[in-house]
Formats: sequence, C-alpha cells, structure tokens
Amino acid sequence: MIFGILHPSKAIEHSNNESGLIEIGSTVTIIEEGFPEEVIHIVGSKETDPNSGKLSYESPIGSALLKHKVGDIVRVTTPGGSINFKVIKIE
Repeated sequence: MIFGILHPSKAIEHSNNESGLIEIGSTVTIIEEGFPEEVIHIVGSKETDPNSGKLSYESPIGSALLKHKVGDIVRVTTPGGSINFKVIKIE
C-alpha cells in the first residue's frame, strides 16, 4: 500500500448563483468598447487556460470581475494598461 501526503484543500460547490454576482465558477460575457464580446469562465488557478477562455480568479481580469453584476462597467488594471469591460451576461 502506498501512502501520500494530503495537502489542505477547499471544496467549492457550484451554486445556482441567485445573487446575480460573478463568483468562482461563473461563465461571464463581457465586452470592451470597439471589440467583440468575449465569454470567460472564472476558475481556480490550477484550471487556468486563457486559450480556452478559462481565467483564474486571481488574475487581474478575474479578480476585478468578482462580485460584479450584469450592466456593471469594470475597470481592470493589467500589465498592458487599464481596460474597461461591461458585464453583459453571467451564467
């Protein structure tokens, strides 16, 4: 029998998001003026895959979007400068 070390973890349950706010696990449609809509999924840091629209809740965009709702304008400070996104849809 092989025994390993278990690292502390935190279970995140998927909810039906009755609050209407962006949280970990949300799929969010955003738009930046002059660009097409983008759909991103807010995930944990180990699930991050920007090429498939999965952004960590710890990333500049992911953390800025948390706790916002549809219609909000979110200012994001990135290494390339500041960007304003409008939240179009939350699933």
